Parts: sequence; C-alpha cells; structure tokens
Amino acid sequence: MPIAAALMYRRMTGNKPAAVRERERDCMAQVLAGRLIVYSSTKPVSAAELRLARFTEGGATLAFRDHRAPVRGLAVKREALRAAMEELARKPDAAPSVARRGQPSL
Repeated sequence: MPIAAALMYRRMTGNKPAAVRERERDCMAQVLAGRLIVYSSTKPVSAAELRLARFTEGGATLAFRDHRAPVRGLAVKREALRAAMEELARKPDAAPSVARRGQPSL
C-alpha cells in the first residue's frame, strides 16, 4: 500500500515518489482505500476496519484509535490500482484536495 499511495500521489501531483512525505502517502492511501480493496496479507481489510482506523507510516499501517493492534502488511491488487489511477486521472478534483489538506479525521 505505501508504494501504491506514493505512485498515486505522483500521478496526481507530478512529484517524484521519493519526495512524497509520509503524511501525503497516508492521505493518498485513504483516498485509494475508498476506491479499491485493501488487503492485509491475503485477507481483505473490512470496511468497518477502514472506518475505525487511519493510515500511518506512509500507508503501510492501519492504526486504530481504540488502541487495538495495528494492521500491517497492507497491499492492493495491481490491476485495481491501475483502474483507480485512471479514474482519478479523469476526475482530478477527487484526490488532490485531500492530499493537500491532510488525511481526513475519523
């Protein structure tokens, strides 16, 4: 997920992935999670887990406010990422404002 978030941020802003800060990747991970299935290992992360957590460590971890164990090893399918990137490229207003302002609070 962190690589997907960095690639998506680059696609939306033109910034190089190496220059994308952790918080920006967290924001983009949140945007992507609303458009595709996020996996932890091989199991999908539930919609409830996504609502109750926030992305941290550049999109690598889901941290819960209720202090339960974080979910790590997040990933997305390559084909789904391509489709989300194409969708957001057609509708650029859907992501950049979130990326500029920071991750929405839960």
